[in-house]
Parts: sequence; C-alpha cells; structure tokens
Amino acid sequence: MSSSGGGLAIPVSADDHALGPQSASITLVEYGDYECSFCGAAYPIVAALQRTFGDELRFVFRNMPLANVHPHAETAAEAAEAVGLQGHFWEMHDLLYEHQNALEPSALLSYASASGADSTEFEEALERRVTHDRAQHDVEGGLRSGVKWHTHVLYQRSSVWRLVGVGALRAVSRVARRTPSRRRSLESRSRALAQTSRLWRAH
Repeated sequence: MSSSGGGLAIPVSADDHALGPQSASITLVEYGDYECSFCGAAYPIVAALQRTFGDELRFVFRNMPLANVHPHAETAAEAAEAVGLQGHFWEMHDLLYEHQNALEPSALLSYASASGADSTEFEEALERRVTHDRAQHDVEGGLRSGVKWHTHVLYQRSSVWRLVGVGALRAVSRVARRTPSRRRSLESRSRALAQTSRLWRAH
C-alpha cells in the first residue's frame, strides 16, 4: 500500500511505551489495534526489525483501536494499559497479539495474570476504566497526525516516512536484511532506508 511523509502531532516522549534506547538513530512508531489482523501480521515483522537493527532501533507502540470494526479492540487496549500500570505492558502487548482471536474479558484476565500483573488490581482498573483516557490520548494524537488506521511512522535522522499497510513494513524488513550482515554500519542502514523510502514518497 502507499504511504506519505509526515511527522506526529504528539512527539515521542518518556510517556510512550518504547523498546530500545532513546539515543537510537531510528524510531518506529506503530499505531496499532490488538484485534486487527493486519496488526497481527505486522507483529512478527516488527520483532524481526528489532532483531536486525538492535540498539539502533527504538520501537514505540500507540493505541489505535477501531472500535466500530473490532468489538474487543478498545477493551484490549485499556487492558494493556492497565497491565502497563504494573510495569508489564510489553508482556501483555505480546500476549494480546499472539492470541488476538481470543480477546474476551475472561481471556484478558488470563493474559494479565500470565504477564505477571496482579489480577485483582488489573480487574479493578479495567472495571473502573482507569486507562481509558490514556488509550484515547493515543487515538486523538493519531487522528491529529492524519492516522486513521493501522500505521507505522518511521524516523531516521531528519527523514520521516509513513508506512501504511503490512506490505510497506515487509519491504522495510527486506531492504534491512539486504544490508551488510552482522555489525551493519549506520551508513549502510541509512542507505537501505533511503532506498526503501523511495517506494512511498507520494507528496
């Protein structure tokens, strides 16, 4: 699918869920929906990019549940944030994508427990919708940035690319794998990303 350039209305900050050092030369921001099959397909691709780029990549996840299409997405997003309050966001994030066809309340409780969170505290937070505003903050920021569905935004120094669709993300992964193996230099990575960006510059 096509994509276009553009930054984010709400810049990445310490409030975001992020994996990878702040000093990383590349930042990948995902606006994701735990019940979306395309997001599920992107999940292992992102993991592969993390392995390929190592400490040169920072991955940021933001919520973009399409509640009008996916009935469990909004609750799943709030559940991940509720577990995040206990310091286990990424464990829950992974479990939700690995079991995205089973996101009923009883399943969410099971995943929260498996992630290491306290079940009672989780249930109370979910019932009171303590994390609703946190999830909606991501959605509102995405909408202000022109994001309407599952999207990845890739930053590399002063360049920004918006990758819409799993195909675009797969292309990034393919190009990354073609760069010199093992200890890839920042220069070679930059060339790879520049080559990839030509696929999506639509402005």
